[in-house]
Order: sequence, then C-alpha cells, then structure tokens
Amino acid sequence: MTPDDQRALERIGTPMAVFAHRVNRTVADWARDVTGLAGYDLPDPVAMAVAPRPDLVMEQEQAYVDTAVGDEARGQMIVDRRVSAPAPNLTLVRRVDEAGFKRLLFDTVTRRVPAPATMEGSR
Repeated sequence: MTPDDQRALERIGTPMAVFAHRVNRTVADWARDVTGLAGYDLPDPVAMAVAPRPDLVMEQEQAYVDTAVGDEARGQMIVDRRVSAPAPNLTLVRRVDEAGFKRLLFDTVTRRVPAPATMEGSR
C-alpha cells in the first residue's frame, strides 16, 4: 500500500475504509521508520483474498514449510528447498496480482454494510 493508496483508502469514507486505514497507520509508520520504505504490505488480507479468488495468484510453489521454535528465530517460517526436504506440506504463494488485490480491497471497503437488525421487545 503506497502512500497514495493509503490516502485513497481513507477518502472512500465508509466505516470499513476508515477502519482499514486507521488500523494500518501504525504499520505505515513502522515501515517508514524501520524499513525505510514508503508503504506497507497486507499479508493477512492477501491470504484472505486468494482463498476465494485463486485467480489473483501469479506465482506459487509447493514447499515443505516449518515454523522455528528457537529463541532467536521463534515464529519465523522456514522453507526447506533441499533435495532431502520432506514432501511439500503447503502451497506457498510467492506473488499476487497487486492491482487485482487492490481493486478487490477497495471494492470491498466501498460497500456500505447495513446496520444490524434490532430485536424488538428483547431485553
């Protein structure tokens, strides 16, 4: 999400767009201050997008992946590409259609969500 994307998201003005922008402001600050990059990625929303929309996947591989549990690397994903690696246990998405993902994201947050129905007489 470039700074222009972030401003466009905020300008949509729906409750979901405002929420999406506000919740990621800290990420944008972190990316700028720690990585020196203008903008940020959205790995969880991308994962949620490709589940129902596999057409967004542009590059993928079958791989054996494990999660480190040691102190220094705890929680990091380890992709084992050795010839002796165990059989692949997941599909690793390497690249998605960025423009397609952003269209989906912006279209989704543009929709107005109706207020929940109230239950008359319940207390």
